[in-house]
Formats: sequence, C-alpha cells, structure tokens
Amino acid sequence: QDAASLGILDSLPIIIHELEEKGLAYFYAMPKLHKNPIKPRPIVASTGAIFHGLSKWVDFFLQKKVTHTSTYLRNSSDLVSLLSHFERKPHHILVSFDATSLFTTIPLAAALPAIRHYFRNEPLLCSFILKALEIIN
Repeated sequence: QDAASLGILDSLPIIIHELEEKGLAYFYAMPKLHKNPIKPRPIVASTGAIFHGLSKWVDFFLQKKVTHTSTYLRNSSDLVSLLSHFERKPHHILVSFDATSLFTTIPLAAALPAIRHYFRNEPLLCSFILKALEIIN
C-alpha cells in the first residue's frame, strides 16, 4: 500500500496551507499563584506557528494508539473509577505527585522506540510519523 491509499496524506493540503499562513511559535510564562514561592508556568504558544498543522497531524495518529494503552487515563474521573475497584485497607496509603512538566520534556530519542513499537504493523505510516517528528523537533 502507499501513503495515499492509507489516507496518510489526506490532510497534507491543510498542512501546506498552514505552512504558508503561519509564523513562529512564541514563549511566555504565567505565574503559578497557588505555589509558594510563586513560580512561572512556561508556555509555548504554537497554534499560530509554522508546524502547528504537522503537529496536529502527528497527534491525530498518536492519540489513536495512546488512548488504547492500558496505562491511559483520560481525566481525573477515570482515575477515581480505576481506584474504586481496589479494596482499601487501613494500612494503605494513597500518594500523589505534582507533575512539574509533562511530555514537552521527553527527549525525542527516548520516544522513538515506543513509536516504532506501537506502529510496527503500519510501517509506512510509522515512517511518515517519524519523519514529521524529525521536522517538528
């Protein structure tokens, strides 16, 4: 099969249009007022950036895989539902952590083996995703 028959290139005209219309991402920070001391929350605004369309395209395919993994939690309600199936005993302790930064800090080299694994049965799509990630990175 080729990329066209797999639907991989269906959104390519949109991506090309966005590349022509967009500029660069910009960085800013918002204060975390609930922290003591107050710390900045770094934000990279990329919705108007040149690779936004390509990033959305990659995200579309990654979400199809991620949402079907056994470790995926959609939101806090999913977590509550999952935890409700466990028997709680007096000696059990529930621990939570504050994530200081999420996927933006995963080095691309560390993510590539997982992407290759989850797309191992779709080699052509995998090669397109890997190339797109190389461009975006």
